[in-house]
Amino acid sequence: SMDMIKQVQPTDLQKYSYTSPATGNLDSAIGDERKALFALTRDIVLAQISLGDDELSRRLWDEVAERQIDPRRVINLIYGCASHDDDAAMLQTDMSYENQSKNKD
Repeated sequence: SMDMIKQVQPTDLQKYSYTSPATGNLDSAIGDERKALFALTRDIVLAQISLGDDELSRRLWDEVAERQIDPRRVINLIYGCASHDDDAAMLQTDMSYENQSKNKD
């Protein structure tokens, strides 16, 4: 995971409130709930878009529901994030979605 952290410039990290650029600890910033969200998103991208596997896609969306994850967060990550393998990009996409949602309420 060090390679991933190196790709993130200190200026990018300052956009996030979670940690100082000195620690750059993306892992703790993401947290377990987001890790599950990101993993499911990647699986859904693979199943639905790469493989076109309807049965697998349906099972994965069922898991989203079981975990009580807002499906709109998943959809936002699928279409809103350019690089699903990049945790920093996924985090940024998810956080900006959260901020938009808060402003609407």
